[in-house]
Amino acid sequence: MADDRIKDELDVEETSNKKPKKVKPPKKEGEIPLILMIGGALGGVVMIIVSVIIGTIIANKLFPPQTTQPIVIVEEQTESKKNDKPKPFPTETAIEDSMMDDISLLQDAEWFMIDDCRAQTNVKGSANMVGIIDIAALYKPHYTEELTAKGFLKDDKVNEDSELYKKLKLNVRTALIGYISTHTADQLLHLQSSGAISDSLRTVLREPFRDVGLIVGKVNVTYFMVTRI
Repeated sequence: MADDRIKDELDVEETSNKKPKKVKPPKKEGEIPLILMIGGALGGVVMIIVSVIIGTIIANKLFPPQTTQPIVIVEEQTESKKNDKPKPFPTETAIEDSMMDDISLLQDAEWFMIDDCRAQTNVKGSANMVGIIDIAALYKPHYTEELTAKGFLKDDKVNEDSELYKKLKLNVRTALIGYISTHTADQLLHLQSSGAISDSLRTVLREPFRDVGLIVGKVNVTYFMVTRI
């Protein structure tokens, strides 16, 4: 009896020392696990992104974006603007390449003559020596229509009352003054005596004639003098 009692006490003590087991609460019906909820949310986000990308690709193929073309403004030149532009002269012409004699120049009906262009000034390096030069030059219009429109030509003749003709006379006199003032008395006398002064003056007078729209041909010195004052 004593042994049975001792055994019963030991069983009671062992039972009291055992920790009670945790019992999981029973799952509620219809409750979705948390992992499945997170997975479902992520899957939905991925589906939305994929849908947007596919939709963008399809939209670009069906409705390609239109690139904006730059607007180029072209200014149309009026006829007056075109006519205002000076027409360029050729760098070299047949008449400027070689001297032509008086007969061949006079046979061309387009050639005209200018004279009475006397100029006087001090020669180079001398205050009491002056040079006097007068010339007669043959010339022709480079642009007949343009010079006619500006009044230089009238009825196929030179209008000596026109502003362009007056400008030509002034240009020639200015060029002659510059020619005299850049040559000494000895240089001028040598050019005259050797017969080279006409060709030399023709080279100097090219630009004054070109400035008006003319080509200078033969140049003759009609008066020449170097004298002391």
